[in-house]
Amino acid sequence: MSRGNQRDVCVSQGCDFLPVSDQDKVGLASSTLGRRPINGLRHPVTSETTGWYIWCGEYFSDSPDYFQAFCVEHLLDKLPSVADLLGLSPGYRFIVDGSCLDIWFDEKLFEGLICWRSLIASGISSLSFGPAVNVVIVLTSPVLGHGRRDLRRHILHILADHIGNMPVWLVNGCRCSASC
Repeated sequence: MSRGNQRDVCVSQGCDFLPVSDQDKVGLASSTLGRRPINGLRHPVTSETTGWYIWCGEYFSDSPDYFQAFCVEHLLDKLPSVADLLGLSPGYRFIVDGSCLDIWFDEKLFEGLICWRSLIASGISSLSFGPAVNVVIVLTSPVLGHGRRDLRRHILHILADHIGNMPVWLVNGCRCSASC
């Protein structure tokens, strides 16, 4: 896997280069190997995975066991033609079919995610969360009013204290109207 080639692909797409290592995890639909084309999409990176999900063929399944965890090294043993694409940023997709390659950014991969930096810059005073939104907050300094105890407090209480309009059921961790 050539990082130089990966970087060149990212430059050609105008995206950030986000490399993977040989032992990082990807989701591979191994039951589809041997079909064409090869499809890949990258969700945001987590502590468990690179965000890459790769399958072969024209059809995609939403079955919970469709993808299996593979390290990048073993993925590349099976599908070496995707090596130069693995540095693409989250939100990118690709299709490889022989010598044909298509790469594009897919905004739909970010539906339900919130860019906190843009919300703060816009001066927003009210937030509404849908029922299936995952929120990731990185505290780079103590939250005002909590000193060094901020990481030990439940994050929903921090949100309620500092955003101010969190519904009671969210602060208490349940959807009932009783005091939990």
